[in-house]
Amino acid sequence: MLYLKNSFLNKDIGTIISREIVEYDMESAGFSICKQFKLLNENELCKIENMKKKDRNIYIGLLQRKDNLLKERMKKAFILCRKAFIESNSLKDEDILSIKKDAIITLKLCKHRKFGHINFRCKNIYTSYSYLNNMEFYIGKNGVDVKGISDDKLIYHRDYMLKFIYEYFKRMERSLDVVKYTLDFSSRYREGSLESGYYRELNKNSKFKLLLDDIKFYNNDSVYIDECDEVDEIDKTYNFINYILPLVTYLL
Repeated sequence: MLYLKNSFLNKDIGTIISREIVEYDMESAGFSICKQFKLLNENELCKIENMKKKDRNIYIGLLQRKDNLLKERMKKAFILCRKAFIESNSLKDEDILSIKKDAIITLKLCKHRKFGHINFRCKNIYTSYSYLNNMEFYIGKNGVDVKGISDDKLIYHRDYMLKFIYEYFKRMERSLDVVKYTLDFSSRYREGSLESGYYRELNKNSKFKLLLDDIKFYNNDSVYIDECDEVDEIDKTYNFINYILPLVTYLL
C-alpha cells in the first residue's frame, strides 16, 4: 500500500534506459484538497482562491500550524488522493518509481487523473533515470532534473557534470559509442584538462574542495570554497568516485 507513504523511492531500481518515466503531481495540492474534502468553510476557500500560488501555499501552511486537526485531516486526504490515483490506474508497486507527497513518478502512462477537484497533471516525461550518490537523476528531452539538490545549487552544474550525465544517457539511449565517450571524458577529468566547473562537487553544498598539500588546519582537514578557477588547486576525487566511476562501471 504505497499510497500510505508521503515519501517513497524504489531503490531496487538503480538505472533505467530508454523507457517512459512520467511524473504526475497534484495541481494546487493544498487548496484542491481543502476544496474537495471541505476542510475549510466557503469564505475561507474564496479568500484562498484569490491569492497568488505562493501566498496560498504559505497561508494554508500557517493554518495547519495553528490547527492540528486540519493538519491531520489534510494528511489523510493526501493518502486518499494517492490511493484514488494508484488504484484507478491499476498501478502495481513495480510501476511506481517514486512518491513525493503530492507527486507520483510512474513507469507507465496513467489515463485516470482527475477526481473531483483533484487533478494529477502530467508534469514531466523522462526517458532515462539513475540513482547516484543518494540522489535521483531524471533524464528528459532537453536536460537532467535532480531530486536531492536545490535548484539554486543545480545552476552551478548545468554546463558541467549535468551536461556530462545528460550526454552519457542520451548516448546510451541511441547506442552512440558511449564507451569511448565516457572513457575519454574520464581520462580528461582525471588529467585536470576540463573547465574548473566540472570539479565543483555535485552535492547539496556544491563547493570546490581544495588540495591542501602539507597545510594542516586545526580540527579541519578540508577547505571548501565557492569559486575556484585554478584546476590544479582542486581536489577532483568527489565527482569521479560518486558519478564518473559508477557510470563507467555500469558499462562493463
